[in-house]
Amino acid sequence: MKFVLLSLFAVMCLLGTVTADEFEVGGKTLEIPAPEDFVLVTPAMEEVYHYSQLVDSADLLNENVAYYISAAEAPAALEGELPELKRTFILKANRKLKDKVVGLVNFLELKKATKREYRQIIQEIKAKDPKIYERLNTGIQEQFDLATAIEVSQLVPFEPHFESSHALAVSMFLTIYLPPEEGAAEEAEPVEEISAATATVMNVGGKLLFLFCYAPQDDLEWTRTASRAWTKAIIAANDKPLVASSYPSNFDLLKPDQGDKIAKWILIGAAVLVALAIFVKKNRIKTD
Repeated sequence: MKFVLLSLFAVMCLLGTVTADEFEVGGKTLEIPAPEDFVLVTPAMEEVYHYSQLVDSADLLNENVAYYISAAEAPAALEGELPELKRTFILKANRKLKDKVVGLVNFLELKKATKREYRQIIQEIKAKDPKIYERLNTGIQEQFDLATAIEVSQLVPFEPHFESSHALAVSMFLTIYLPPEEGAAEEAEPVEEISAATATVMNVGGKLLFLFCYAPQDDLEWTRTASRAWTKAIIAANDKPLVASSYPSNFDLLKPDQGDKIAKWILIGAAVLVALAIFVKKNRIKTD
């Protein structure tokens, strides 16, 4: 069976087939095309699928809609292995809001509030170390002292870099500290694992979705460009949102504090996923 699946996968890659899968979010069917050079994780990829389920259960705010891994890692995944998963995409929906309809006008207001919250977070980080972003602008990979930023915050967010009437994207560095290996010398220091991530909040056919893209720290710009391309593809594949919204009485998208909530959902969600990914990498979780 696995040989057949691998053969089918190879044929699809050779033909360059571009398809979209249907997912139901809060009673609405959405068309989700796969990111370029990525494939949807399915139960046939036993270990990776198990991992995706762990990701879903660990995130108490949002639930998985779809999880994608690099096409280059798919053959190993179909063989029952758990690849490095250096680059991944995850599409999520908020557990409490997936049944609600978000109108175009309200989403625009939500974006404004979310941007205000991000600016406040960035200002708080700058207040602790005013030169962080000055150094960052001189070059992330070569001249920026990332260790200094991590001393200030384990999460370093940047100003939104992409915005449309249906989406808002921000990127960040996230750091997890791994304790020394068992049996290591007493003076051994914790190991830093630094990831780059781009998070996008989208209004897709009236449904509020969160797109997370992860990669190693040197690939920050890739997470931005790849996320932008996938965001545009998803929005183009679905109906435009309605003008009016439908939301519970205790969640008014026009209230100023909703931007604070959305910003925190994105930041907390991103951090949870990175922490779990590094835990899996370290312990190589296996199914029975």
